[in-house]
Amino acid sequence: MSYTPVVRTIVVERVAGETISAHRIVKRGLDGKLYYASCTNLDDIDRIVGLSLNAAEAGGVVRVLVLGTCKDPSFNFDVTKPLFLGVNGRLVQYVPDVALFVQRLGRVVGPQEILIDLDESIVLDLDEQFEIT
Repeated sequence: MSYTPVVRTIVVERVAGETISAHRIVKRGLDGKLYYASCTNLDDIDRIVGLSLNAAEAGGVVRVLVLGTCKDPSFNFDVTKPLFLGVNGRLVQYVPDVALFVQRLGRVVGPQEILIDLDESIVLDLDEQFEIT
């Protein structure tokens, strides 16, 4: 017997507060509108909604994948690495040097398919010194 995980898909629609591109991580602003989330802005912690599925101008409607998979032939992700929030809503597979917090977004199912399943954010202690041995 094989095990096949069931992933529920949750998509919401919200109004863009700025021009939003498809396949970017967005946050809910204080005005309830969507903006790009960024690992360089500590105010974005706990405000991230998910992955934009379409592009929209400010005032337009954006469909946001909160939980579930997204396939796109333009994706070219490494299946051995997780997905993280980068700068200005970008999906990255490494933690940027400029990051103030780490937000794991999900995982890569295949080179052209990702699973969005947000983990809790981790604030980086930039004052702590790490020794690599």
